[in-house]
Amino acid sequence: MSDNIVVDSAGVNPDVDPDPIPEFLLPRAPTDDRLDLGCTVQPKTEAGQRAWARLKTSQTWSDWKVLGAAIAEGRTVAMAEAKTNKPEGRRYNEAFSAWLIKYGFADLEKATRARLLACMENLDAIEAWLAQQEITKRLRLNHPVTVWNAWKRATAKPQPKIDRAAQLLVAWEATPADARRALLTKALVEVSTTSLLQMLPDLAYGARL
Repeated sequence: MSDNIVVDSAGVNPDVDPDPIPEFLLPRAPTDDRLDLGCTVQPKTEAGQRAWARLKTSQTWSDWKVLGAAIAEGRTVAMAEAKTNKPEGRRYNEAFSAWLIKYGFADLEKATRARLLACMENLDAIEAWLAQQEITKRLRLNHPVTVWNAWKRATAKPQPKIDRAAQLLVAWEATPADARRALLTKALVEVSTTSLLQMLPDLAYGARL
């Protein structure tokens, strides 16, 4: 009896294993040196696809969040493909556009997508704010644009009020008497005559220039 063992190209001895593993199930060596990100993005992408299909007939904030998670993951994939740490540049735009087309998100309006991504970047703060709102208001906030705008308005720091009259007073005092006519004309447009008379002690004289 010969000691030679014959195996085929798949590493199987047909005499010992009459039912070899099909070749397509055997491990294959990578053929591309790029990182394969499909396995990590797929679950969120599939959930996002289902949410996007529902959103086309019924708007809910919960579905927008699911879609947002998918789009954010796609952005990460595109950044990896473009070898950049910022979502910008020609290579990134091309990679992200290809990802959107591949997974059926290309018809998501660009402005809505931008607001959705902004919401996802601030999701914890937005969710905390939404939790404090009345149920009727929360039900109305069912789109990323309206959610973003409402949250920004509610949480924006109040801008300091500009005392335009005081600014005009400073300008009046710094302007030579023979050049105040133009300033006076501008001041009368922006501030009431009464306010000007109270603030500018020599306005009566200036008005006669």
